[in-house]
Amino acid sequence: MLNFMAEEPISVDCKVTGQKFDFDYDTENTLHAFISDLQAEQPAMGFEVMKAMKSGSNDGIFVDGNAYPFCDNHGSTLASLGVTTNSVIIVSNDVTQA
Repeated sequence: MLNFMAEEPISVDCKVTGQKFDFDYDTENTLHAFISDLQAEQPAMGFEVMKAMKSGSNDGIFVDGNAYPFCDNHGSTLASLGVTTNSVIIVSNDVTQA
C-alpha cells in the first residue's frame, strides 16, 4: 500500500509570540502534532498545550478565519479542520476574539 503525505504550503501567524512563517506541512497530522511541531521550532511558539487541554480554554487556532478551540479539536487532522493549499493558520490564546 502506498502512503501519500498531504503536504500543503501554509502560513502560520502566532498571536501569542508575534512569530510568522511559511512552510509545507502534512495536513493529515493532528492539531496536537502540529502544535507540538511548532513548539519544536526555534524560537518556540508560546502555546501552552497543558493549559489549552483544559475544558473551557479559549486557546486554539483560526484556519482561514474559522475558529477551532484546541481542547475540542486536538485529535482532528488539519485537513479535517479545512487546511488546504496556502491556508493561513493563526495560533491564538483566545479563539473567541477574531
